[in-house]
Amino acid sequence: MAYRPQANGSVERMVQTLTRALKMYVADVNQMNWDEYTDRLTLARNTAHHRIRGDTPFYAVHVWDARSTLEASIPMGSTRRRDFEPRRWRYSIQRQYQQAREQINEALRAAIGKQSDRHNEGVHPHDIKAGD
Repeated sequence: MAYRPQANGSVERMVQTLTRALKMYVADVNQMNWDEYTDRLTLARNTAHHRIRGDTPFYAVHVWDARSTLEASIPMGSTRRRDFEPRRWRYSIQRQYQQAREQINEALRAAIGKQSDRHNEGVHPHDIKAGD
């Protein structure tokens, strides 16, 4: 089966968005350091809320929300660790990851169902008889 990148709409849309953002930096003829902005664009893309999944791509991969350096430097709540046992912590993270994956898959199935219903509303059956 031949690979056709145009068939993967979400990836094509992401590439289009990133390309458009980078073009703003390279539009200036004297702009020579556009590659310094790719990390920021990637972070912006990975932390943007996804309408269908209901969360960010970063959360889907890591099971926690990305924080900026400023957010990470501000102490919040208790600084005392609740769980010192690494195995229990790891199992807790794995459980959270599994729950996040299930929620994402459920949201994607619902979105696919809605899109299918929307598409099928405009489809009309053809009357084709034997011998036509």
